[in-house]
Amino acid sequence: MVGYTKVDLREWFTGKSFAYEHNYLSCDFSGFGSSYPAEDLPNSNEIVFIQDVPFLFPEKNDDSFNSLEFNNQTINVDIHNCLRVHVLGACDNGSFKECVTLANKSEKIKYEIGLTDWTNKNPYFNNTIAFRCKGSYSARLGFNENMSTTIWYTHVNLDEKFFDINSITFSDNPSMHIFAITLEGGK
Repeated sequence: MVGYTKVDLREWFTGKSFAYEHNYLSCDFSGFGSSYPAEDLPNSNEIVFIQDVPFLFPEKNDDSFNSLEFNNQTINVDIHNCLRVHVLGACDNGSFKECVTLANKSEKIKYEIGLTDWTNKNPYFNNTIAFRCKGSYSARLGFNENMSTTIWYTHVNLDEKFFDINSITFSDNPSMHIFAITLEGGK
């Protein structure tokens, strides 16, 4: 039987990507003072389903960290017979593909994850829309209804069937952000 494991990323979150109107100056997804409007996104810590895959949506409250930037970090996990890695994420300042290393005690396998820019209307790679916001907050403009923003869904099929995973290591690209990861595998 196939099951899903939602990876707890809270200790790895370093970005404040979601802002409400009253606190938009304290959040910055883009590196230039812009952020997703929290009002257009699911509730904090809610289980959301994208293409029938469950994800734990991150905290949106004031001063909460809610995105992981690719920064050579290694996250310990424990899943057996992993078949797919599912991701909610986006890039700022371009669309990028980077390597992610999945490892267990005896082997490491590298896969590429591609994420589309948060302001693109159309996806790159195998991304699909998870959530589209009506605009964005900007330190310069306040609410900007002329720039809709998107959180993208993507997944990676593992070539090695029944691969056990003990860790996930990200490469170094701070323009790539992940909000949620769910691993699909046997129970």
